[in-house]
Amino acid sequence: MDDPGYRLEAQARTLGNAEPQDVVIVVAGVSAEMYRPKHLDDLLEREDSFVSAGRHGGRPRLVSKDSLLWLRARSETRDLSVDDLFATDRRIEVALADGSRIAGHVLYDVGNPAAELEAFMNQQGRWFEVVEAGWVYFVHKRFVAWIEELP
Repeated sequence: MDDPGYRLEAQARTLGNAEPQDVVIVVAGVSAEMYRPKHLDDLLEREDSFVSAGRHGGRPRLVSKDSLLWLRARSETRDLSVDDLFATDRRIEVALADGSRIAGHVLYDVGNPAAELEAFMNQQGRWFEVVEAGWVYFVHKRFVAWIEELP
């Protein structure tokens, strides 16, 4: 039998749900040892309309990516806040259209060490990552009301 991929335990906040739901996302073609947050970002950015986000101990469920405000997964494999792949690290607060907020670090490199957050947010792609205390939030740009830089 083929390996279905890495089963990532995560939380998802969707339209119509006041509280985040525990989900299991299958990241195909990736082992537990090889999984990195970039794999989930790639899955979200694909053109597919739905992602398999089964509930813990429940039946399989397909979730429309267009209804996802964010997915949150543990980032225990490495500390993204010291990742030298990114030239810029900004602490931000993100307000979402449903009134909820997320605070953490956004890490990026748009080719210019003095790049502005606005330039990063206007890049192609529907999702961006916010890192905070062992978690990586994959935030859907469509549902962002505003972003504020924090000291």
